[in-house]
Amino acid sequence: MNPRTPEFDLALYCEGTGVRPEIFLEQLDGRSEPVTVEGFASAAPGLDRDRALTVLSILNRAGAIRQKSAGTGTLNDREWEVVPAALEMLLRSAKSIYDAMPLMRGLAASPMSFRIAATIPDGLQELERFFTVFDSTHNGLRSLIRDSRRELFVMVPFMDDEGFGVLLPMFEDAIKRGVVVRFLSRKMARGQRNRGVLGNLIDACGGCGDLLSLYEARIEEDVPVSHAKVLSRDGGEEVYVGSANFTGSSMERTVEIGVFLRGPGTGQAHEFLAAVMARSVKIWP
Repeated sequence: MNPRTPEFDLALYCEGTGVRPEIFLEQLDGRSEPVTVEGFASAAPGLDRDRALTVLSILNRAGAIRQKSAGTGTLNDREWEVVPAALEMLLRSAKSIYDAMPLMRGLAASPMSFRIAATIPDGLQELERFFTVFDSTHNGLRSLIRDSRRELFVMVPFMDDEGFGVLLPMFEDAIKRGVVVRFLSRKMARGQRNRGVLGNLIDACGGCGDLLSLYEARIEEDVPVSHAKVLSRDGGEEVYVGSANFTGSSMERTVEIGVFLRGPGTGQAHEFLAAVMARSVKIWP
């Protein structure tokens, strides 16, 4: 038994032959005269009899054409009539699959990897079974920071002492290793909430020079625009995108979920953060 759908088979066939699915819609849509293998092969560009027979067999399996009269001849000798609604549905679906195939093949061939991380509160013990395949949010973030070697970009809008305290030793160690750490957030001016939370890291940094910088993303003086929760290390070698802030709630008490990504393409997330940072206000040093 073939588990593939007619839509997928048609898209796969079109990819292999270079004939786009919409060609068949143009040839068959609104057609009142019977369809034959010979006539279809001569009308549709890029088809010979064998290819036309293959396509008509797929259309027949999908109910997009039906045999015009009962007969005992081979498929080559039969006449078919078009079922317009089924034909349009089949070919539009096949076109969507066909158009997505380059991306799907690229992803399948790439060494892209991911792991999911979550925060599951104590009151939802029934969800803890997901930790057999999930990482915890704070463990995943600690690992990303610990693995950084050159630079670490952090865009998180909300922090508190409890949540940031879980990660503080990792950030301190990263700076001691010479990792350039850039924070992009809100409320970063002296005396404001997030600046206060980062005070211990600033103090620990001491004479670290430009290894630690704080930025505030805003369009106008009092209009913050940062709401994303993204960490990216070493040019995008590993990127976290998720819902978790650096708060005690996000680390322990609220449901959070995110994904850690590695592989081709993740560098664009790092470039995006760098571009946002370039439009932001440097607050410290």
